[in-house]
Amino acid sequence: MQTLHFKTNMSSRDCVLKASEQIDKINTIKNWEVTTSTPEPVMTVRGTQLETNKIITAAKKAGFKAQLLA
Repeated sequence: MQTLHFKTNMSSRDCVLKASEQIDKINTIKNWEVTTSTPEPVMTVRGTQLETNKIITAAKKAGFKAQLLA
């Protein structure tokens, strides 16, 4: 299982719910979560054969940013 971390601008539960409409469509993602309790939220994505570009595109389609953290 892979784990990827993204810097994001999803800063509330409502943002996460809105983004889930797009991110949940990616069938290689087993689970994902956003830490919204920090000044710079981080989205953690777990799954198999994860494609960074698909995750970033899904976040953009929902109106949010996602930048892969090293």
